[in-house]
Amino acid sequence: ALGTELGRSGNNINQLAKHANILNKTGKLDESIINRFNVLFADYIKSQQEMEVVIRKIIREARG
Repeated sequence: ALGTELGRSGNNINQLAKHANILNKTGKLDESIINRFNVLFADYIKSQQEMEVVIRKIIREARG
């Protein structure tokens, strides 16, 4: 389930990047959109890093 959700997150990020590229090419990409995306993406990266720590702990516990 976790792998599926991570895959969905990656797909969503790719869709946002594609949309931003289209807006940029048509001159409709507003700076506020870029700033908001950067904040959300930084939060996403932080969550990913925290999840990696937890997964490593789980693996260590499972190996005993």
